[in-house]
Amino acid sequence: MTSQRSTKDLRIVFAAQDITKSISDVSPFPRRFGGMADIHQGVWASDSGNQKVTVAIKFICSGDDELDKTLRRHRREIRVWHGIDHPNILRLVGLYWGSGRKLPAMVSVWCQHTNLRNYVKELLPGPEAMAQKYSLLEQIISGLDHLHSQSPPIVHGDLKGDNILLSADGIPKICDFGLSKIIEVTTETSTRVRGTCRWMAPELLLEEKPVSAPGDIWAHACVIVEVLTGLLPYSDIQKEAGVIVAQSRGQIPTRPADASDACWNLALKCVTAQELPL
Repeated sequence: MTSQRSTKDLRIVFAAQDITKSISDVSPFPRRFGGMADIHQGVWASDSGNQKVTVAIKFICSGDDELDKTLRRHRREIRVWHGIDHPNILRLVGLYWGSGRKLPAMVSVWCQHTNLRNYVKELLPGPEAMAQKYSLLEQIISGLDHLHSQSPPIVHGDLKGDNILLSADGIPKICDFGLSKIIEVTTETSTRVRGTCRWMAPELLLEEKPVSAPGDIWAHACVIVEVLTGLLPYSDIQKEAGVIVAQSRGQIPTRPADASDACWNLALKCVTAQELPL
C-alpha cells in the first residue's frame, strides 16, 4: 500500500475526529517546537459552535523517505490519545487536515505555560509554593493512574516534565502520546520503544525490556525531582552516558534538599512499585 493511499485511509478511519472545517486563523509559523513536531496556534469553533477556543495544532514532521514509519506512529498516537478524558490529561479535540500537509495535525486546547519544569521555576520560594508543588504531583499521579486503569491499560512511555503542560490556571496536563502503548497480552514484543534516558527505568534503559506501567511509575519518581527542584533528574551528571553508568550501578536521582520525608518516600516507592502508590 502506497503512502498516499495510507494517508487517505487515515482520513476515512478517523472521519469522526475531523474538525478541519471548524479550525481558522492558523498561525503561518510555528509558535512552539517539539522533537518531531511543529506546534501552530489556531482557533476552534467548539462543538456547540457558540464558543471559540484557542488551540494548539500539532503538525508531525516527516520526510518522504520516512513517511510510512511516521504514519504508523501517528496512527498509534491518535488511537491511544483519542477518547482519554481526564482533567490532568491534555484532551485531543480532533484532527485537522490543512496547510498542505500529508498527515493530519492533532488539535488540543492551547496551554498557556510551556512545560512543568519551567512552570515550577517561576514559583516564588516559600510554603505556598511547596503546597502548590505537592498539589501538582497529586494531579499528575491522578492522570497517570487514569491511564493505567484503562482496560487494557495505557502506558505513556515518555513521562517527563517536558510532556506535562500547564493550563492558564495552573492545572497540569499530561501530553505527547507518541511513545504510548495500549498494553495487551498478545502485543508484548511490539512494545519495545525508546524514551528519554534520564526518566527511563533501568530495565528499559539497560535491558531493553518492553514498556510497562512500572516504567511510567519510575518516571514519575523523576518527575517528583523535577517539580521539587526545577532541574532535570540526575542534574549532577552532565552527559547522558553518565546517567546510563549511574543507573547500571543502581544509583537513583539525588534527593532534593527541601523534599519532605513523605514526598521522598513516595519517590522511593515509585522506584520499585509495580502499581502507583496512591
